[in-house]
Formats: sequence, structure tokens, C-alpha cells
Amino acid sequence: MKVLRVAEVIEKTGLARSTVYKYFDLGMFPRPISLGGKSVGWIDSEIHEWLQEKQIERDMRYGASDIFSICHKRTAVDLGGAPSRRRQTGGPIGS
Repeated sequence: MKVLRVAEVIEKTGLARSTVYKYFDLGMFPRPISLGGKSVGWIDSEIHEWLQEKQIERDMRYGASDIFSICHKRTAVDLGGAPSRRRQTGGPIGS
């Protein structure tokens, strides 16, 4: 079993710190465990389950095939859409 600290939970979920605690307070996020003192952590598998539940909710709302087509269209636009902001010469800036 792996225990995640809040920074790892933020990285894994993409949520802001305040949102993690807000969702927890509302009963919408896994409860952390006490690690002693003021330290808390979350069980990695519980965070993983929460993310899977979010994915299932999305798929039930929009349909898995719709999500694939939306993502596929977005990728196609991203690949052929607006020009890159990166410098094309590959040399250092100012050269």
C-alpha cells in the first residue's frame, strides 16, 4: 500500500489543494489517514478508484465512443491547427 501526501494527490488528480480539501469536506473525495501529528496522507488505490469513478461518470454522461471522437477531433485540430509558438530555427534566442 502506498500513501500519497497532498502534493502527490494534487499531481495525480490535477486538482488544486483547496479543491482536494473542499471535496473531502463535502464527502466527494476519499478521506485522508492520519500519519501522526498534523500529517495526513491518502491511500493511492483510493485516489485511483476515485479517478476511475470520474471516468465512468463521464463515459455514462457522454458515452465512451463520443469521448473518443471528441478527443480524436481535438488531437487532429491540435496537430494541424495553429502554428507552433516555438522558434523554428532551433538555435538559441537572439542568434
